[in-house]
Amino acid sequence: MKHLRVVLFTVFALALLLVGRMQAVNGQAPDPKQRETGHQLMRDGNWKDAYERLAPLALNPRDDPARVGDDLTSAIQCLYNLGRANEVDAFREKVIAAHGGNWRLLYAAAESYINGQHYGFMIAGNFERGSHRGGGKWVNAAERDRVRALQILSRGMALLDGAKDDAAHAFLRTLADVLLRGRTGGGSWRLQELTDLAVLPDVEKG
Repeated sequence: MKHLRVVLFTVFALALLLVGRMQAVNGQAPDPKQRETGHQLMRDGNWKDAYERLAPLALNPRDDPARVGDDLTSAIQCLYNLGRANEVDAFREKVIAAHGGNWRLLYAAAESYINGQHYGFMIAGNFERGSHRGGGKWVNAAERDRVRALQILSRGMALLDGAKDDAAHAFLRTLADVLLRGRTGGGSWRLQELTDLAVLPDVEKG
């Protein structure tokens, strides 16, 4: 019995040590050289290796607040070039969750929704962005992406706190552009419609 207690204590101590090391690694600020390597890999067309360098940066809560937006958009570009558009949404939302208090990141995330692919397929009742082999219903997510971008920008507005640099000005211009998207010229009548930012609209079937 005494031997069993010693074994259990040793296992418990090792588990605590392992958890402590994992927490220490997760709490470390990322190495800027990782970003440089990722961008060089992108220039070389090595999208998979580049993504594996840049995605952890964007997901790290201690990533550079001024650079995390670029890390996000670069990693998303890698996913698109790899034909893995169906992974973009989940990755992007994880980054937003990790940096929800950073309006610069929220700005980059909203722009990635507006400037990315807006088509996909309904697979087993779920929307998957991008192309798909083997069945499924083609759908358009442009309006859904617009509303999600507005949600994110609305959240970022509360965080601007009087910022007056070029990035803040770009944020406000983007907000105006997203509000008017599909609602100018012959579509200006749509400005009469209220957009409920509490609910994402369904994707539109083709």
